[in-house]
Amino acid sequence: MNINDVAKEIGEMIAKEAVNMIDPEATVEALWALLDKYDENLEHQVCGDAATLIDLLRGQLAERDKEIERLREAQRWIEAEDRLPDIGNVCLCRIEHNYTDDGWSAYRVYEYGGEGYWLTMGNLCFVTHWLPLPEPPECYREGGCR
Repeated sequence: MNINDVAKEIGEMIAKEAVNMIDPEATVEALWALLDKYDENLEHQVCGDAATLIDLLRGQLAERDKEIERLREAQRWIEAEDRLPDIGNVCLCRIEHNYTDDGWSAYRVYEYGGEGYWLTMGNLCFVTHWLPLPEPPECYREGGCR
C-alpha cells in the first residue's frame, strides 16, 4: 500500500466522520489505528508527505462541500415571481387563491406549460413557490417497478 492509498482511506474516513458529526476524538483514534495497520516506514512516509496528504484531504472536503451545497440548493423553494421552471418540468407547488386574501394555501403537483401557465391548475389559484421533483425511482426510469 502506498501513501496515496493511505491518504485516500484517511480522507474517506474523515469525510464520513465529518458528515455524520461523530466525536472528533473517535476520528483521531481511528486515524491512529489506521496508521498502526501499516509499517513504521509508511508512517514516516506519511509524515514526510504531509503536504500531499493535506492537499488530498482538502480536495476531498471541497468536493463534499460542493455536493452538500448542491443538495441544499435542490431543496430550496423558488419564488414563482423570481424564476419559473423549464417547460414540461413537474414541480411541487405552493398555491394560494387569486381572488381573495383569505390566507388559504395548499400544495399540489403541476407540470409547467410555459408563459406562466401550469397544466391542470384551475384559474382560481396561483403558484407562489415551486420546487422541482426529484428523479423517479430507477426502476420506473427503466420501464416499471413491481
